[in-house]
Amino acid sequence: MNSMITSTPDDRQRVAQALEDAKHDHRSFSEEFRIVRQDQTTRWLVSRGKFLYGRNGEANRMTGLATDITELKEIQKQLGEEAKNASGWCQIPRRS
Repeated sequence: MNSMITSTPDDRQRVAQALEDAKHDHRSFSEEFRIVRQDQTTRWLVSRGKFLYGRNGEANRMTGLATDITELKEIQKQLGEEAKNASGWCQIPRRS
């Protein structure tokens, strides 16, 4: 792993397990996770890919793509907070 970028400890084990499962089960991989850059900023990535297998059935390569989805995550968080705040003023009080 690049010394300038590391995954967060909370995500590292989950992503490693998902990669291992995809490799073992011969299926594609897709996971969202956070990274911490050298400047200590946290970014969200989605990584998608698949393993390529040799004639012996063993994985010998992986191909894929990682996309920065930080802005999407920030918008989702804002929408969730707005929905939570809106639900408070939209409720009709119950009468006893």
